Amino acid sequence: MANGFEASTLSTLASYIDATLSPNASVRRNAEAFLQSNEKGPGFSLLLVELISNSNFQFFTRQAAAVYLKNYVKRSWEDVNEAEREKLKQSLTDTLLCLPVQLRKLLIETMSVIADSDFPSNWEYLLPELCFKLEQAIKSFSQNRSSWSTCDGVLEAVDALVECYRHLFRSDELLLELKYVLGHIQEPLLKTFQLVSESYLTPEFVKEDNEYTHTLLEVLYRCCRIFYSLCYQDLPEYFEDHMEEWARGFLKILNISLSSASSDTEDSDNSLFDQVQAETLDNITLYAEKYEEEFRPYLSQFVSATWSLLIRHGSSSKYDQVVTAGMGLLTIVSKSVDFGLFSEPDTLKQVCEYIIIPNVELREDDQDLFEENPMEYIRQDMEGSDAETRRRAVCELVKGLCTHYENAITEIFSNYVYSMLQEYAKDPTNKWKGKDAAIYLVTAIGWKGGTERIGATVVNQLVDLGQFYKSHIIPELENASKQPSNIRFPILTCDSIKFATSFRNQIPDNLLPLTLSFMTELLSSTLPVVHTYSCISIEKILSLQENGVWKVKKHDLSELISALVHRLMSLMMNVSSQNEYTVKCLMRVIVFFGPDMAPFLETLLDGVVKTLEMISQNPGNPNFIHYCFECIAGLNRYVCSENPSTSLPILETKLFPFFQSVLTSDIAEFVPYIFQILAQLAELHGEYDELPSSYQSLLPVLFTPSLWNRSGYIPGMVRLLQAFLRKSINHIVANNQLTPILGVFQNLVASKVHDYYGMSLIETIVEACNPSQLEPYLPEIIQIMLVRLQKGRTIRFTRAFIVFISFLSFKYGSELVVSLLNRIQDGLFIQLFEHVWLPNVVQEANPKERKICATGLALYLSCTTLIELPNLWLSVLSTVLSLLEGYQENPTRGSNNEVDESREYDIQFSQLALVGNRENIQISKVPEPDQVLVNNFTEVVAKNEGLKGVIQSSLSSHFQQSLASHLQKFGRSI
Repeated sequence: MANGFEASTLSTLASYIDATLSPNASVRRNAEAFLQSNEKGPGFSLLLVELISNSNFQFFTRQAAAVYLKNYVKRSWEDVNEAEREKLKQSLTDTLLCLPVQLRKLLIETMSVIADSDFPSNWEYLLPELCFKLEQAIKSFSQNRSSWSTCDGVLEAVDALVECYRHLFRSDELLLELKYVLGHIQEPLLKTFQLVSESYLTPEFVKEDNEYTHTLLEVLYRCCRIFYSLCYQDLPEYFEDHMEEWARGFLKILNISLSSASSDTEDSDNSLFDQVQAETLDNITLYAEKYEEEFRPYLSQFVSATWSLLIRHGSSSKYDQVVTAGMGLLTIVSKSVDFGLFSEPDTLKQVCEYIIIPNVELREDDQDLFEENPMEYIRQDMEGSDAETRRRAVCELVKGLCTHYENAITEIFSNYVYSMLQEYAKDPTNKWKGKDAAIYLVTAIGWKGGTERIGATVVNQLVDLGQFYKSHIIPELENASKQPSNIRFPILTCDSIKFATSFRNQIPDNLLPLTLSFMTELLSSTLPVVHTYSCISIEKILSLQENGVWKVKKHDLSELISALVHRLMSLMMNVSSQNEYTVKCLMRVIVFFGPDMAPFLETLLDGVVKTLEMISQNPGNPNFIHYCFECIAGLNRYVCSENPSTSLPILETKLFPFFQSVLTSDIAEFVPYIFQILAQLAELHGEYDELPSSYQSLLPVLFTPSLWNRSGYIPGMVRLLQAFLRKSINHIVANNQLTPILGVFQNLVASKVHDYYGMSLIETIVEACNPSQLEPYLPEIIQIMLVRLQKGRTIRFTRAFIVFISFLSFKYGSELVVSLLNRIQDGLFIQLFEHVWLPNVVQEANPKERKICATGLALYLSCTTLIELPNLWLSVLSTVLSLLEGYQENPTRGSNNEVDESREYDIQFSQLALVGNRENIQISKVPEPDQVLVNNFTEVVAKNEGLKGVIQSSLSSHFQQSLASHLQKFGRSI
């Protein structure tokens, strides 16, 4: 053991484990540091297992030790010596079944972490040992109830072991592993499932609700989960052969009704048996979707059982998991070749009446969620969270039924909708929930295709969405907007906003400005769901485009700008909620109105900076922070760029003190964004203007080594360095600051993670410097790259190297590159050319990089060294022609919608979309490659007649035709 545990006692280890739980931060840190310093000592992990297993210690100590073991294995498993690894693996399988459930779960998690790297090849005995224990437990099942717990523990471990098969990509290697696993577990798994489902599973037994019942239901639950994992990739032969036994047990599970003994109150949690039924339905859905031919003989009875189950379950939230799983099965069947199971008109009516309508109606707990936890309501209802809801499941079922029965379903629901709306019109106070259900039904039958991000794109032509919107949505929005602080039916208002958002592509153009005016008024509502839904809707409607042009016209909304800005600012500055939708909407307003936001520049800057200052001590929602900085970037891009001489001083005056404070305090959540904004501001200064002293004082800060150890800071700092290089290269050279910048390049290139930023930086250096400034450094720069190519070559770095050499070739001349490489090592140019450059250059897919490579390579057609090697020269010609085949002279321009809706937050770095991507190499200054090809080719061939014969005899007919076409374009010929 390590020196820190002098007597190697458990009590010493336990005392340090306990100290990691201390409320005193100093005690806690010291204990953590001590344990980490002793982790590499021999037997450390085994001592932890011994402590976990020893019942003489307090339970919380053993639990903390189990958590520590799991985390230790996660971070250090590869560093543990082989002998200790084997002992630990054996110790885990010996120990976990003897522990209390909470500790067992933690050890199983540890086992799963190890299995990710070691199973099955380096842990061959794990599964056979688990299966042997399962077999032994089954044999004594009826005589010894303690064996039930053993069964549960083994199956929990197997469940953790095989769950990964649900997520891994199918491959031959994976199928071989599955075959190995199935060979051990498939038979004892079925025996266990049959034993429990046939001998014990009765309504009376399940209702007993004691420890033994709970254990058996856990066993059944694990059997169902393992079944799903093992069948997810492919239908195992053994499972196909024994499908009847599995189906019989599954059907029994679904047919058991506990309603007479169960509480149907809203606050009841879903029981373990509900979870078993939900897992069973997931298994049937899997078979119905993936193995429909083999499962067809059993399908109709499962549809009937599911139907009955859905009807007998009430509206209580305790049944949500079962009900949504059941509707998921019916949805799959309704879209499959077995849709005929719903073909009878009475069947469709009963599905609508007994399953769809009851589950689309608003429940009391939905109203409670709206009032008490508005952000969770938004997450479930508007966002489409991972958790299924009944209403979402209903919508999917309706869409599924419309696949083959669109006319019948539309007619049935049209009658329901008409009836609900009539009742609402007669008695709004008591029947408003009917209109809520009607709006959901119209959404379900109207939407045929689309996504949350872009809205509905394909709709049911039998539903007049425009008329419904005009007659039933607009009046609701109008009434609510008249008294936003006292809305009569706020949930109906939110339904209407959501409908407008979902069908924004179908709203008549003349109603869009009116809709936005109502939404703007609703921003004043004090109800979080109402003003948040309004923000989401405004943001998405303003994003609508046709052929790259905003669908809503700016002049139609000119009167709304002030109200939008001030109301969104007020919502944003309520930092207690850190509501990302409000600030995202404000960002969209800035993008949409662009230069028209100039009168509000100072107000917006003050508000955003004040908001960021308020949350800087305790940054919370990362998306909220991101969109705050997007707002600043948007003001820079759309307001300042139009009139930099006036706006830039305002921006710098407002932002720099805050930026200085953040950089001094090193607020990690803000700093990556600030470097990006600073780079954007620097780039807004005139192309050839020297940067003011306020910027120049920042440059030495960027040479601080500790800053470059933060991965999240690197992209923004590189972008800022590039801005300095473009604007202040003479100042940099004069103050001997080029050397430390090249040092940054060297460190970045050495990293496989950050080499992209290093190559971006060196490209900017080459572009900014004139030859006399950079030539003394070029040999070392090239050598740094060659070392990386030799010791850590990757496809990405190889391509970046080729782009750089191509750029260097037309920036400083091809002969200089040849000379430079051959000075490093005699003949190096030809070696690189043959083995690195030519084989990889054609893989460039980026149109801009393809242009750079084609232009640089075309210069070498007149290179003396290559002309002396006709076959290699011909390869250069062929490669240039090949690159030109994939070259676009005018790549398609992007739309106005620069903001990526699918942006995912990265804890280290998130790119600000509105800062934009700056070209490392100004592509407009790169000569056209076909012109360079023609000029160099005609000049060389005119002086070297022998090359004509090489072309005619060795160049493929395809490339000869391509060459003739390029020559003809410029009025030349061979």
